[in-house]
Amino acid sequence: MENECKLEDPSGSILANPADLNEAPPQPIMWTNNVIWERAVTKWDALFQLPAAPPDLTGLDHYVTDYRFGIKFATTKLRQVRGGSKIAELTHNCEGVSEAAPLSTAFSCKRTFDNLKSSLQGFKHDDQLFFSLQATIGGYVKVKNREAGNKIEYHPFKGKTTEREFEYHWDLVPPYHNLAQGIDNPQFLTVPDLTESTTVDMTWGGWADDLSGLQKYQYEVHELGHDGSELYEQKMVKSPTDLSLNATQASFEVPNPGMFAIHFSAYDKAGNYKTSRKVLLYDNISEVTFKPGKVTRVITASSETNYEWVTKDTQYVDILWKDRFLNHRHEINRWLNKVKQNKAVESRYDDHYGERQVDLIPNVHACVDFKVAYNVTDTSGIVDSQDFTSVSSITAQGNQLNLPWSDGNKLDVTVRAIDVLGKYLDESVTVYRDATPPLIEDLWLTRGDRLNVSVHRVEDFAEMTIEWIAYDFHSGLDSINWRLFDNFTGEDIIHGHEDIPAQGMANDTAACESKYGSYARGANCYETPFWGAYHKHFQIKPAIKTNGGLKVGKDKGLHDSDYYLEVTTTNKAKLTTVLSKKITIDTSPPHTGVVQDGVSGTEEVDYQQGMTLNAHWEGFFDRESGVLFYQYGYDTKPLNASAFSLEASGNGQIVETYSLHATHTVTTEGQYYICVVAYNRALEPSEPVCSDGVTVTTAVPSVKEVNIEGATTTGGLVTDTTNSNYWIVTSNRFRRLIKDPTSDCITKATVVADLDLLPAEHQKGDAFVTVNGSVFCANSTSSPSSLSPTLSKSSMLFVSWLPVDNPGSVHDYEVGFSSTPGSPAPDIMAFRSTKQHPHLHIFHADVPDGAEFHIVIKTISKANVEGIQSIGPCFMDTTPPEFTGPISVAHTNGFLVASWDGGAFADAQEPYKLDLKFAIGHSPGHTDVQGYTPLQSGGSCVVGDPPTCTAIAISDTEWRLHGHQTYYVTIKAENSAGLSTFAVSEPYIHDVQLASEGLVFDIEATDMEDVDFTTIKDSLTAHWEGFSHPHLNVTYKFQAGTTPGGADVVSPVEVGTLDSYSAMGLSLETFKTYYVTVTAVTLAGSVTLTSDGVTVVQDRAVLSGITVQDGEPCNMTGMYEVYTYTRERLGRERTLTSVTAGSWYTITTT
Repeated sequence: MENECKLEDPSGSILANPADLNEAPPQPIMWTNNVIWERAVTKWDALFQLPAAPPDLTGLDHYVTDYRFGIKFATTKLRQVRGGSKIAELTHNCEGVSEAAPLSTAFSCKRTFDNLKSSLQGFKHDDQLFFSLQATIGGYVKVKNREAGNKIEYHPFKGKTTEREFEYHWDLVPPYHNLAQGIDNPQFLTVPDLTESTTVDMTWGGWADDLSGLQKYQYEVHELGHDGSELYEQKMVKSPTDLSLNATQASFEVPNPGMFAIHFSAYDKAGNYKTSRKVLLYDNISEVTFKPGKVTRVITASSETNYEWVTKDTQYVDILWKDRFLNHRHEINRWLNKVKQNKAVESRYDDHYGERQVDLIPNVHACVDFKVAYNVTDTSGIVDSQDFTSVSSITAQGNQLNLPWSDGNKLDVTVRAIDVLGKYLDESVTVYRDATPPLIEDLWLTRGDRLNVSVHRVEDFAEMTIEWIAYDFHSGLDSINWRLFDNFTGEDIIHGHEDIPAQGMANDTAACESKYGSYARGANCYETPFWGAYHKHFQIKPAIKTNGGLKVGKDKGLHDSDYYLEVTTTNKAKLTTVLSKKITIDTSPPHTGVVQDGVSGTEEVDYQQGMTLNAHWEGFFDRESGVLFYQYGYDTKPLNASAFSLEASGNGQIVETYSLHATHTVTTEGQYYICVVAYNRALEPSEPVCSDGVTVTTAVPSVKEVNIEGATTTGGLVTDTTNSNYWIVTSNRFRRLIKDPTSDCITKATVVADLDLLPAEHQKGDAFVTVNGSVFCANSTSSPSSLSPTLSKSSMLFVSWLPVDNPGSVHDYEVGFSSTPGSPAPDIMAFRSTKQHPHLHIFHADVPDGAEFHIVIKTISKANVEGIQSIGPCFMDTTPPEFTGPISVAHTNGFLVASWDGGAFADAQEPYKLDLKFAIGHSPGHTDVQGYTPLQSGGSCVVGDPPTCTAIAISDTEWRLHGHQTYYVTIKAENSAGLSTFAVSEPYIHDVQLASEGLVFDIEATDMEDVDFTTIKDSLTAHWEGFSHPHLNVTYKFQAGTTPGGADVVSPVEVGTLDSYSAMGLSLETFKTYYVTVTAVTLAGSVTLTSDGVTVVQDRAVLSGITVQDGEPCNMTGMYEVYTYTRERLGRERTLTSVTAGSWYTITTT
């Protein structure tokens, strides 16, 4: 036997159900996503088979004269269901069968349902079409009724109906991945973004289909080509391959290096599918190379030194490697370019994950990253270094380094170019720094052991001895020369000129001392960091030479005339210094100059930290012969002329020098003066000149009592770390000194470090404002451990403080904002100078909103000692607290209780608990009944943390509440910044009068009369009336039970304002009484009444112990009548066992 229902569409597509009619249900669902089916072709077969052969009535005088049985009725139906409800049905009654002519042989039913578009309601997602077939067995029997004169009676058979049903289900929605719900783990497909292996492993998960369910997975692989700018899927290298639903991983081979796209699709049972895509780069021979003709160099270095020396005084060094590195194959194949969108793949199912996505990978010549490493070294080793660190912008092909380096340091820089697979290539360059020219000092003439004397009475230049000091500690000297000339006529007339050796060529100091130890005045060596050692003292005696030296005819000078010596030196960084010296006959003492504390070339020093004192001077001169040397001395007071003499040199206090600077080390802090005397070549001294003094101090400056205008905090009792004083801190951060603190203060006070940073209230005369400890200690609480200031929005923030006395005095203050306390480099607002003022106005735009920050105050002494102090964390709270949700008000046991949800009051920027208070008024926000009062418990309210309610006894309000008047409770939430939010409750009408008591009747649903008995067992119905209230709406609750007021049969049901209600679907017991209870509810409370009950009786019930007799009563006196009624013949006797005289009894049987 078979059955079939085939759906056909105009294109010839067919969807058929399983053909075996005898297969037991349930039958498999046939899923489809086709909405253009136009006909359904149905055909099914049936056969009725008896378990045994029927009797043969031929020749028998049987009371059964005839019978027939078989299939008497058959139908084919197509039923369309949408949303669980039938919306269309097509029915065909099969021909050839009837009750009078049932078939007991094979039966076939065929029907074609055409034009399904019009006969059904179209096909939508989740529609169901049921193909059902029914066959009913039946027939008749003819019986001879011999008691009725052999009348032939016709009796039909009650047959059994057999049904089979097959379901077609429409699923028009494709499968989806969990990312549609924001879940991307596991991803729709996971493959390596970058690989050097030909085998690609992939995993997947998270796919689903809500209706028909998933059927299979399928993937295919495409190799990508490019159109010059974008990559596209050029050819398929792996044909579509099906994967079972149980599989969670698979692998495939890529044929060659390149970019590939994997299409991964999930199919449902209806044939819908969703396609995702991942891309990957496979390259097992990736390589980064140099581009010929391009270089990596430090462009900050001087081109005159072939970019080997940085001659600028800068910490910023620029390295450039323009077009130096590339990955040739990656670049020409555009493997890092953007991948074109595939229309079959939604954007969110495309590859937006991992290192290789469909978007362009930023690169320069296929290099995706450049990293720079460097070492800065000096003679002691590495000064600063950086491991390989990515540059901020690869497109710049360069990097700027911020180096803590100085002259003489060497910089080794390595640039690393990295491709997308992590392959790299390094290139290193080395530069040196020297931004200062060489120094030339002490250019003079000498005579014997006395240096710097005048050339008087000597006209022959060959008799002169010229000496000077020339050096460059950082790079060493490269060349040096001298010349002798006069300028009598306004033009330089050269008397001699010579290039001389730079006095180097020694590997270290020892080699230098060995090499130059025999030179005049001994070896005077210095060692450069990387260029060997040099002898810096130069001495020449001019002579007439073939090449250089004095010129013939110009080797003699004139009496009382001026001549000039000029020395020029150049260091290895190609920086040059020229120093000239005039030779003069002189008989007068030198003129005085200026003496200053500090190093030459810098500002004068009045304060310093170190014990080493530096000084320099200038302006001492002698018109005829110039200054030969100086004598100087240090003391705590200026020295007078008597302290200086030629014999005083070397006595420990007076020092003789040819330099214009001096260095002296002291052992104690204090103020010191240097005094200088100049001697000319005639050895005549000038008057002593003293500096204005320098103060040596290392005291760290600081501030105290920092006031942040407008800031608030949660104050309380505090003490310092030594518990020496106790204070009360108010909400404006000011503190008052507690006089005679009690044990409460000592116990409660919170120890606060840097307590002196809190501003204090002062009386006139600068004394602290004091408060009585016996009053404040008992009534105050401990302060929080952190007295964090909270600020509200304002146009400007004003911060002021008091300086702490310091020997070094204060040079300046700087204020900054930092995310961490004590930061020497604030990251929110950099240090800003106050221009020496102990206060600063800061625009609001510079103060971070809502963020935690610290106010950092840097105090800088004139000795350049820095003291950093922090106040915080601070909070800029610009918004008041927020309130969400309603506030409900109820009257409970004499208390007015306002309630709200936990978390209804919130302030994300608030570090402390919100201050909540409540008030009551006749209008929203008004306080005319009760002013703002802290929250309090009462009635059903217990104030918790966070609080969700407040209560006040009706008798405790400042003004009494009146009946049927409307009131509002206002909750004021205030944060520590003083910003408030007001939340107003729903209107509360003060009604305490209950509804009047009414009556409750048990009734039947079709009548309004009260009943005491009922035969209805599946419902209870009640009607009520008389409940009323003069002001309030009355609503009702219905419940029923086996006892008055009980609810064991029907739980309380809200019925609104109805005055009657039926509870349906019950299973009531007979001969049991049920009571209906009605509760009348108003805002003021509730009133409950119960009916007198209704007893359930049973129709035609047999009552045990009762006898009913026909006829006149016997054994009775008086008038008794028993009425009986029955629809049936009484088949038993009923006896009334107990009768009361003078009563009527009615016995009813049904």
